Amino acid sequence: MRLLSYEIQKVLKNKTIISCLFVSLFMLSGIFYVGYYQSHSQLSGRSNMADGYTKTIDQKISKDYTGDLTDDKVKMILSDYFETYQSHIRKNRYEGPFYLFYWQVADTYISQEKTEDIYTSMIDAVNKGQRVTIKDVVLRSVNAIGFKTFQKPLKIGNYVPWGDLYKVQSNISLLTAILIMLIASLIFSEDSSRQMNQILYSTKYGRSKLISTKLWASLLLCLIIYLLTQFLNLMVFSLMYDTSGWNSSIQTNLELKFFDFPLEWNHLHLYLWMLGLHFAGLLLVTGMSLLISLFAQSPLTSFTSSLTLYLLPMFLQRVFQEGLVNTLLYLFPINQINALKLVALFSNFKVSFIITNFIGFAVLSSATLLLFALVHYFGKKWTFA
Repeated sequence: MRLLSYEIQKVLKNKTIISCLFVSLFMLSGIFYVGYYQSHSQLSGRSNMADGYTKTIDQKISKDYTGDLTDDKVKMILSDYFETYQSHIRKNRYEGPFYLFYWQVADTYISQEKTEDIYTSMIDAVNKGQRVTIKDVVLRSVNAIGFKTFQKPLKIGNYVPWGDLYKVQSNISLLTAILIMLIASLIFSEDSSRQMNQILYSTKYGRSKLISTKLWASLLLCLIIYLLTQFLNLMVFSLMYDTSGWNSSIQTNLELKFFDFPLEWNHLHLYLWMLGLHFAGLLLVTGMSLLISLFAQSPLTSFTSSLTLYLLPMFLQRVFQEGLVNTLLYLFPINQINALKLVALFSNFKVSFIITNFIGFAVLSSATLLLFALVHYFGKKWTFA
């Protein structure tokens, strides 16, 4: 335990790591600023407040709209939207609040082929002293949209905030991967650069407990950094957004458009899946960086090599844009950062999505175990300079 504490303290006292931690906090703040504060929903909310309107309709969604997705529920939402919109038309233009939820429902369910531009129609009607009602438009039914059906009806709720959470989560995972890569790159290479190997590996526990301790220290630091970043993300998200839509069906998220997603998941299910996927990728990155660090003669060489290998599958995917090679490249962590793209790619059929996930997690787990086993083996057997 003392040896583990020593290895962790040695990493945390490294000036490079300290500097990178501060830079990472600054970048994390930037991710929150762009992903949350400057998001479409937050920008429109602040604009609404500046004009004297309610920032969001979160309470109305929770009270009136949350529940089973039916044609009648869609009609009720759009009727309220039409009333709100037409009540704020002034001088041939709309001068009222903008609510993304209303706009996306209208964009999805109003038939564009059979209905004239609804916004122009409402302005023209108000100018004539009339109102457009739900009976004046042709709506697409819930069945016509192509939603995946289950034994229980799909649930609609305040899905808007969750799209922002998923985007921020992907960016945080990329930042976390690079930070953990840097830490793991120092574990062995720093001793090599200082010519400490001859001393360390000639001690009683140099080739046994020391190797294992370095591995455990890397894993523990990986877990701590991951949990801290996720905690900060959830804290900021819950402070800035209404989270009541966590149990609404992922199929009813009109921004993501996963209408035919084959599993009966809600927004929380998808978020937990993303967390598991990204953490599995981080463990693989840790093992890869440790193995490279074991053979590298300097931390810089170790980190640049690890970063190159980490980014390589992303560039290869631009070369192989289709076919089996393109699909296999999604097994690498860098191509799993955009988890929403993976969902769209592999969710055509329920069995396909389950099998793909099983194979993906099995490959990541096996590769991670292999990398850590190689680090432990070569750490005991290798002749260090």
